[in-house]
Amino acid sequence: MFKCIGGILVMGVGIFASGVFIRRAKLTARTVAAWIALTAFIYSIGMVILMFVGCPPENFVGVVEDESGKHFTPVCNRTCGECDATTFAPVCDLQGNTYFSSCHLGCSNATLFKETNQLVFSNCDCLEEGQTAVLKLCGMKCNNFVWYVIIFSVFVLIHSTSEVGGMLVTLRCVDPKDKAMALGLISVAIGLLSNVPCPIIYGAVVDSACIHWKETCRKAGACQLYDSDAFRMFFHGMTGAVMMLAFVVDVVVWYLAKSVSFNDEDENLEEETPMNPKSVSPSSSTPIAVDQTPTTSTPQESIPMLSPSEGDPSISQESQSSV
Repeated sequence: MFKCIGGILVMGVGIFASGVFIRRAKLTARTVAAWIALTAFIYSIGMVILMFVGCPPENFVGVVEDESGKHFTPVCNRTCGECDATTFAPVCDLQGNTYFSSCHLGCSNATLFKETNQLVFSNCDCLEEGQTAVLKLCGMKCNNFVWYVIIFSVFVLIHSTSEVGGMLVTLRCVDPKDKAMALGLISVAIGLLSNVPCPIIYGAVVDSACIHWKETCRKAGACQLYDSDAFRMFFHGMTGAVMMLAFVVDVVVWYLAKSVSFNDEDENLEEETPMNPKSVSPSSSTPIAVDQTPTTSTPQESIPMLSPSEGDPSISQESQSSV
């Protein structure tokens, strides 16, 4: 739910809003490149801030830290027999302390309360008489989660506004015939430089914050308990370092973007459209020679010519008398 609202939904809003703004504002390529670099820098600052926004770790009893890291040690020597040190089943006492398992407290009785669906352990050698422990993590009351979601969503929204601009700069910095090749190279670069190494790097970062590993066939399996402080520091610190590297690269793109234009296609389109006579200025139009010699006409030219048979009656009579 948090990933959907704080990540994907906010990112979609930022991408759509940035596309509408770039279309209406008609920004230059260098302005867009500067905004891309700025968003990367802001996002890296946001990751640094989130490194210090978290909840305090669980109050575990028996956790010690040495050169090999944090691990559990026995807290009570009155337990009979050997307890399984590989199965992590935390229990919480009435004082809010969390222990590795009920065996480490020397509990000999377990009662399941169906009303509350809780497994309660009693007769514990390492607890005072009459005290019990419940199979669960005690949990720490913390209201920082809401602030974490708000801060994370704000920085994701800011960074997502650079997605459309980044694609435009990519398509406009190459020749039109090379656009398909440019998109293909970007996909290959994302796969090789992002999709392949990121799971490995972040997996190592997450594993470094593990306190206890579950053993499967005498081999380390899944992590059962993480150090929340170390996890938060390593995870956000790694992301902030990557975004700072992206900021340096974006600054180089901004410097080289001065020769990129977003309006070349519009100019070519205007040149290919037919010329409108009303929009042609006298200085740019070709003069057209017009014959302005006045033409005169006489009344005789306006009278139609008559054939001898259709001529004047007087003329026809004179010709008959001469005959």
